[in-house]
Amino acid sequence: MEWVQDRPLSELTITELCRRAAVHRVTFYSHWPDIDALASEAFGELVDALARISDEQITDASTAAELGQVYRGALRGQLAELLEHRTVYRELFSGGRFGLQVEEALRLRAELAVENLVNLGVEVPGYAAVAVAGMARACFAAWVNSEAVDVESAATDIERQLPPWMP
Repeated sequence: MEWVQDRPLSELTITELCRRAAVHRVTFYSHWPDIDALASEAFGELVDALARISDEQITDASTAAELGQVYRGALRGQLAELLEHRTVYRELFSGGRFGLQVEEALRLRAELAVENLVNLGVEVPGYAAVAVAGMARACFAAWVNSEAVDVESAATDIERQLPPWMP
């Protein structure tokens, strides 16, 4: 459904969506209450998939710095995805549902990072995963609402905001 990705959601109708997808409206409504819910789910899964780090990458990291490098690569992938479909992500972040989905996915990812950092001997404070996820969500929303296009510069700026315990 590439025709959806670079259009404002406000221009889409459920009728058009169902016609192009060759599904009945009843089928659509049995899965989602509206287009925003569908888009939040679809794009939320896409952003989360970009941040996925394989178990091998995690276990292969023998130091906190190596693990940090893996996570920095994931950040750049997320920013590139957000940039590529900025128009849609701007609309998604303007509502509450998508931002909360992204933050929850990022929190789960941050909990995994914290667990692995602790296993590598890094002292991590309580609520660390919640703080990192909230910050990342806010940074992603600011990124899509900006006119910036330099992924590397944005990633570096975000990394500068991370707490000292995060490599």
